[in-house]
Amino acid sequence: MSEFKREERYIVVKLKHLAGLQVAPLRNFLRENRVPTLDCVVVEQDWPEYEEVWRSIERRMTGQPAVSAAEELDAVRHWRSKHTQAIRERGALQALLTAADEMADHNARVSAIAVEDVLLLQKRADVLETALAGMLFAFDDGVGRDWSATLLDFARTLTPAKEFKVALKPAEGGGDE
Repeated sequence: MSEFKREERYIVVKLKHLAGLQVAPLRNFLRENRVPTLDCVVVEQDWPEYEEVWRSIERRMTGQPAVSAAEELDAVRHWRSKHTQAIRERGALQALLTAADEMADHNARVSAIAVEDVLLLQKRADVLETALAGMLFAFDDGVGRDWSATLLDFARTLTPAKEFKVALKPAEGGGDE
């Protein structure tokens, strides 16, 4: 038997691809020129069955038997298995995505808490610095002459002396007056 070759044997026009006014002239042309029309099944190239139909025609034209029920069942089982595997993989990917989303949410919450903590620590450091500056100012003003010079020198490395009452004075227009 010779090798099967696909060949162009028909011209098929999909009616929805014609404008409404083109259908009647085409039918008239075919009728007037005695071009016989056929009753056919057409499988478009982008359909999933397209290659399967070509294989079926090739089997017929090369003398091979048609696909048996057992072969069809094997094909169904094969694709069912592939479908099941794809569903499992999709489920696993969805679980990974959910875990990643939860981790991102957790990290965002932790980050927000960390930012809050940094702001609180900064406020606390500002208050302590103000208190230390007030102590230094008081010492420099003559109070606490018997304090440790080493401790006061260390305190001066952290902040300059500042009058305590001035440092804690409320902002203008928004304080307790």
